[in-house]
Amino acid sequence: MDTIISGSDEKLVAFYHSFIDLLGLEVEAYNNVTDGVKRACMHNDIANLILVLATKDDYLQYSKLRVYLDETKKNIIIVYTNDVLLKLVTSTKILTFSHKEVTQFFAGSLSEIGLTKPYMKEVKQDKSPQKVIEHIKYLLTKGNIIMPIRNDCAVNILAALDHDDVSFKKIDNMTKTDPVLHSSLIKMANSVYFSGSFGEIQNVEKALVRVGIVNVKVFLINFINKSLASNKNLIFSPEISECVDNSLKIASLCYVLTDFFKIKSKEIMFSIGLLSKLGEIFIYSAISGYLQDEGLTERKHAEEYIKIAEKNYHTVSGMMLKKWKFTSSYYQPILNSSTMASNEHMEETKVLHLAESLVHFLDTEKLDKIGRDALVVTGQNFDKEEMFRIRSNALKHLESITSMIL
Repeated sequence: MDTIISGSDEKLVAFYHSFIDLLGLEVEAYNNVTDGVKRACMHNDIANLILVLATKDDYLQYSKLRVYLDETKKNIIIVYTNDVLLKLVTSTKILTFSHKEVTQFFAGSLSEIGLTKPYMKEVKQDKSPQKVIEHIKYLLTKGNIIMPIRNDCAVNILAALDHDDVSFKKIDNMTKTDPVLHSSLIKMANSVYFSGSFGEIQNVEKALVRVGIVNVKVFLINFINKSLASNKNLIFSPEISECVDNSLKIASLCYVLTDFFKIKSKEIMFSIGLLSKLGEIFIYSAISGYLQDEGLTERKHAEEYIKIAEKNYHTVSGMMLKKWKFTSSYYQPILNSSTMASNEHMEETKVLHLAESLVHFLDTEKLDKIGRDALVVTGQNFDKEEMFRIRSNALKHLESITSMIL
């Protein structure tokens, strides 16, 4: 066996299976991209991998496993059914063919004489909010977490930190491809927030040792969020920027509010607050990326998308933190803060719920119904003086931490 052909469209796979067989190659076919790519990865004697990509999810399945393929030792051929899929293929080592062009002469001739319908006539795809949400669910459950940022160095490092055998030296080298990220990590490690009485450090390898893997992950996620917020070409850029700003406000409120709850670590509570808007940012960025890949730049269905983001971001945040191997002490409070459902980290959940509900008070000095209800639900009965003291302390903390985070 020297050739694998793989794709989700059974008819297309059968077509190319028969065609390659006629050419004299020993071919094995799979009606699932993942199964075919895995088979090619596991066997060195398979010289050719032919992927028939009919949907974006087909490409995401391939992309997730691509790191295990040696493109210098295998011929990788992609047959694509539309130009959107071709744009996703970036490697110059991959041969690409348009299915329409491959079959155009025969099928087009049949169409011209009236035997068949117009060949591969462009059909406007469904761009409804539900279709986009299905795409986001796929990214979270089966694909890689892909974000439309100009430099994916931070995303790659975040993924690398999940591997137990990765060395701090390797991470140090990876950060050097992004000078801003490299210097920002060192700046974070030397900040008063982390350094304490320790001396100044000069490289990322030592920064990782000082601040710890979890803190670096939190920093990288925030770095990614900032990169998304700075990309003004994204359709939902204003919403992403607002989420980034609010996540920092929530984080500072969490830090201050720990004094009134049975919380062991103010720093962990701060990180939970900082991560609390992760899902909403991801939803907006995924929607923006999806729509722009389809050639859309207008905010059609914007209100529906915003409702979807606001309704689902706690769940999506939790799923992402699980995918990036955070412990339950981080993702359970976020998953349950809107419903206040019972969980193993109830005190942290209460703090986050209250902090999210007091952002309006932090901004305006006015306590709205959401804030008043949150005080009742979390069992707090602050008087006016105490409320303004909390606000003042949160603003001071926000000011002190902003230079390091943003």
